[in-house]
Amino acid sequence: MEVNTEEDGTETLGGIWDYRDDPEGILYAKDYFPTEKCKEAQKFIEEKHKQRKETLGFVFQDIKNPQ
Repeated sequence: MEVNTEEDGTETLGGIWDYRDDPEGILYAKDYFPTEKCKEAQKFIEEKHKQRKETLGFVFQDIKNPQ
């Protein structure tokens, strides 16, 4: 998913980049890697995974045995 940041700091959703056929996926150059945003997103994901595990007993729902 692409997020565009304007000169005034506003952000808009750009396009969805589909790299499923690329074995390595996307790698970002360090100069353009939004470190703080990535850290915040990673923290949110970890908290959400913990909450799902505690509440539901799993993080990812099993498509073969949905609960």
